[in-house]
Amino acid sequence: MEIVLFRHGIAVPRSPGLRDAQRALTDEGIEKTRQVVKGLAKLMGKPDVIVTSPLLRAKQTAEIASERFGTDVTEDALLGEGRATSVVKMLSGIDAKRVIAVGHEPDLSGAAELLCFRQIKGRLVLKKAGAVMVQSAQRFNASDPSAELVWIATPKMLRGMGR
Repeated sequence: MEIVLFRHGIAVPRSPGLRDAQRALTDEGIEKTRQVVKGLAKLMGKPDVIVTSPLLRAKQTAEIASERFGTDVTEDALLGEGRATSVVKMLSGIDAKRVIAVGHEPDLSGAAELLCFRQIKGRLVLKKAGAVMVQSAQRFNASDPSAELVWIATPKMLRGMGR
């Protein structure tokens, strides 16, 4: 199983009166995310599944990926809970060869660390629209996750590949 953990693009900043779940991608965030997804397409084949957090900025990022890959998007509340263990639990419930999971920090990088190193050290950090791929020969087990790190890409690297 190949999993790309993909952080949402640049969103409007937090502000009073705006619920966090309703923060949308900015125009710049939309454009840069489109470029990033072009680069992402060069690093991986078509995903079987794109799963997203229910928060607006993640859903918009997932839709951009869906347009590029032609893969449907599924929403999963576990990606929006803010815990790496929730991300790993969500992944263990997916039966697919290739997955893109769109979510937030620090839970995506924490999930990658749990899957690859069995503990969260806080050393891996994904920038907005950054991604990391991990893979496992088998389906993930939430109680005993095991994967290997394949690559980490900054948004700048991905945009460069997409040009």
